Amino acid sequence: MLYPIIEELQLHEVRRGLFRRSRRDVGQLPRQRPGTVLVFQVNNSYVVAPGQRLRGDEPVVVNAASVSVVDVRQRMVPAHIALPSANPANAFAVRVTFSCRVRDAETFVATHADLIDELASYLRQDRQLRVLSTSFTLDQLADAHDALSAQIEARFSLKPLAMEGIEITLNDVDVLTPEDVAEFERSRQQVHRQQVLEKLHRDFDRAEADLIEKILDRGPRAVEALAIRLGEVSVGNATTRSYGEADKSTARLLEILTNLATYGHADQVSVDTALVIDEIVTRITGKPQSVTYRDAAAADDEPAKPIAGRPAAAQAPIKTETRQDEEDAWRGSSKPQEIEDDL
Repeated sequence: MLYPIIEELQLHEVRRGLFRRSRRDVGQLPRQRPGTVLVFQVNNSYVVAPGQRLRGDEPVVVNAASVSVVDVRQRMVPAHIALPSANPANAFAVRVTFSCRVRDAETFVATHADLIDELASYLRQDRQLRVLSTSFTLDQLADAHDALSAQIEARFSLKPLAMEGIEITLNDVDVLTPEDVAEFERSRQQVHRQQVLEKLHRDFDRAEADLIEKILDRGPRAVEALAIRLGEVSVGNATTRSYGEADKSTARLLEILTNLATYGHADQVSVDTALVIDEIVTRITGKPQSVTYRDAAAADDEPAKPIAGRPAAAQAPIKTETRQDEEDAWRGSSKPQEIEDDL
């Protein structure tokens, strides 16, 4: 960083004529940036350029041997020094930032050359600062920062840095981490972050495994729903398979019921045919029956109520086979055993 003198240029001598006014080509002068002034050296004095737009025939411009571009705005200027630590192999890197502003450009150019070097020299002159830094190791960086900052601030308040033509105030003190220590810290943080990521992955895998286990415990339909969610099975395929399996189950129930009815042995097997009929009707219609087959059968067993105006003989129940007849027919047939085997 160049401050406050950001550019200096030697000027050649202007030729003088007998009958015309001497003029310097302004193209030879450095560009004047915003916030800067041109300071010309004429003989042993320094003069600020008169105005922002020069013609080249101004006496100070014609007679100047050099010109300096001076930044007159307030700037934060850092100064760096190295201080020994308790370990002779290591040193503290200290950066002290000063707030600077040129008040008299002519005086500053005349009396100073390199502001940053003078700021660092001011810091190195503090012998107490160097003794204090040897009390700490690089591992005690925070404590060293507090102690060194306090020492620099105390010295600046008791013996401020005074330079002609410029105003200087102490702004900030930083004790920087050496590169090797910084690299070690970066590596340590990277390892720590990697360990945290690996733990997060393990926790996620365990949670996912627990979830899959719960889904498997809920049955095939829950597993199929998970497959649909993961995109491994389409909704259409899952629906077709589900209804296909339901149709096969219903067809099997119908086959069993048909066999029982065909051979007239529905009451002889250990199957509740009324529940089978209710299940088939529910699967076909999609809703449970409000009046079940069992309820209807119970109603058929009730004696018929007389119908008013009809002769009693006309209302006599039709004679059907007795229970004993059915049992005799059952014993004479080998079909029930086959049906029970199917069930």
